[in-house]
Amino acid sequence: MIRLAINTTIIRSRDGSSHALDSESLQKDIARSLRACGAADAWIAEDIVLGLEYVLAQLRGGEATFTDGEINSCVSKILDVAGYPQAAAHFLGSAGRRDDTPSASPKEVIAKYLMLEGAELDSLSIKVESALRILSVKDAPFTLVIELARLYRPAATVEAASIPLRRMDGSAGPWSVRREDILVKAGQESMDMVAKGVIGLSGVSRLFPSLKFELNLIPLARSCGTTAPATELVLYPGLVLAARAIDEISGIAGSLYSAGEKSGAVLPAYVKIPDQDAFAVEFLQLGRAESAKVLQGMAAFLCEHAGRPLIFRNLPS
Repeated sequence: MIRLAINTTIIRSRDGSSHALDSESLQKDIARSLRACGAADAWIAEDIVLGLEYVLAQLRGGEATFTDGEINSCVSKILDVAGYPQAAAHFLGSAGRRDDTPSASPKEVIAKYLMLEGAELDSLSIKVESALRILSVKDAPFTLVIELARLYRPAATVEAASIPLRRMDGSAGPWSVRREDILVKAGQESMDMVAKGVIGLSGVSRLFPSLKFELNLIPLARSCGTTAPATELVLYPGLVLAARAIDEISGIAGSLYSAGEKSGAVLPAYVKIPDQDAFAVEFLQLGRAESAKVLQGMAAFLCEHAGRPLIFRNLPS
């Protein structure tokens, strides 16, 4: 089974245009906010984006449309819940994510960040303004306005509470399952794939428990004795070995996680191909459109031979 993680989540910008969620850029922005606030574990930016993608894929079959404001508000909430309130404030305050006009009314903030209009905007604004009066808040910060709007409009927003993220506990360490504890149980064939640099993996994070793999195609091609120009067919035997390694490692990591956390949850598995562009140039020697089709076919082949669903994060469309 193959699922593309970002292609079906559509974001509506303030100018009315639509575009696919840019997970890589979002991850960089989150990491920048973490570093700016002195957080040593900026690597958690990837887990936050994975958690967000995971929930977006569940909503309306992965075909939901959200606004920039909803996504930004949700990321800020996730950072806050995970124990990084300063990074949450920095994230909203960067790249024009917040409304710096103190005179903006709640209705103007809701219209701008949730992109509502007409009767729906009027109804939601009345509810938010009523809540602010009850709270005796005159000049409400835009974050409070957005939170109240999300409270009164739950079906239309991405709820941070629904994302399976945990608060980071420094005393417990970042990993539910460490990488070395997984590999020590792996068989020789899987270890060969790791040693050759074909398969990369990390431990299972405490923040967003999941399996994260890298599939490196240039080492795979070289291990198969492939010369350029190459076709995907000559790499299929190597992809079968890679699929078996991913399957075995996934099973080991899942068992260790279940034993340690006393949970039977199935961990989502993500695959990234870091060297796909270099591989296309060096081995396929095709244009971008043609190489994209080949890479998609190779990913589909890998998924067919893996024993579990895989989510590819950076395949070209």
